[in-house]
Amino acid sequence: MVGIPYVTGAERAAFKDGAQPPAVSAGGEHLAWYWQLWQHVTRGRNLQLAHEWAGQHLSAEHAWWTFHAAFDYPPVKRASELSQPLLMIWARDEICEVTKRALPLLPPSTEVTALPHLDSDALFTDVPEELARVIESFLAVSSA
Repeated sequence: MVGIPYVTGAERAAFKDGAQPPAVSAGGEHLAWYWQLWQHVTRGRNLQLAHEWAGQHLSAEHAWWTFHAAFDYPPVKRASELSQPLLMIWARDEICEVTKRALPLLPPSTEVTALPHLDSDALFTDVPEELARVIESFLAVSSA
């Protein structure tokens, strides 16, 4: 897992409201909303990625539903039901602080790997080799 959206009801509503796109407008205001959302998510560090994600979001009518589903899912409850080891990668992102709250609630078989020098979106796009090393190490230990 990368981040855990362990949020209160008010936080959940705020995150979900922030991901609800505006209606398509003739003046194009909705385009600015998408661009600002993805610039915020990538913290302005990866404009190419922000551009790609904004385009993907625009091309799928209900792309934001996945974000809402992630905040409706009870991740700590489900993680506590696991019988297998869990790898929790804790990197910088918009849920970094709520993830921190969840860490002590995860099962003892959880391995937490903190990567505070990396943005969570960068794990898959900018430093996949580092992410692969973390996963390979976890798999080697957990399967031994």
